[in-house]
Amino acid sequence: MPARYLVAAGLTLAATPLGAGPFETETARAAFGAEIRELILDEPELVGRALNPPVPAPSDIYADARDEDLGRLEAERAALFAETRPRIGPDGAPVALAFLTGPDCADCAAAEAELATLMERLGLAATRLDASDPDVAQAMDRLTLDTLPSYVLPDMMVRGQIPPFVLERYISP
Repeated sequence: MPARYLVAAGLTLAATPLGAGPFETETARAAFGAEIRELILDEPELVGRALNPPVPAPSDIYADARDEDLGRLEAERAALFAETRPRIGPDGAPVALAFLTGPDCADCAAAEAELATLMERLGLAATRLDASDPDVAQAMDRLTLDTLPSYVLPDMMVRGQIPPFVLERYISP
């Protein structure tokens, strides 16, 4: 406790202009400097706290939205990745994602062709879901997917056509 009083007194006195108050002489300033030095040597954590203040933990402002999305994905998983769905990729390959397409989608044919090439190269498959199917349209609504094409991975949803190299990074272990 006495050290804190010394620090408080030192800060108060340090705010006083030089040449005024108790530090008018070189001897007084030297004595005060010696006291401050001794305090810092006795209680180095004072300097440590000043130089390394605690950093508050970052907050994850998207945690709730992400958890809701993951919950929706889990609820739709069986329908999205069903064995009975049409496939893109090699026969018998493990399913890495669901590809949502539709008849009125200008980018879907190109996206599907790129996806087919990627799936063949990686030895993976994608289920193909057509948004004109009422069940698929309802699943898209529940997943809040409003864009075609869309890609649904076990832990992520991507709206719109994406380059194959980006998709590869998402599905590669």
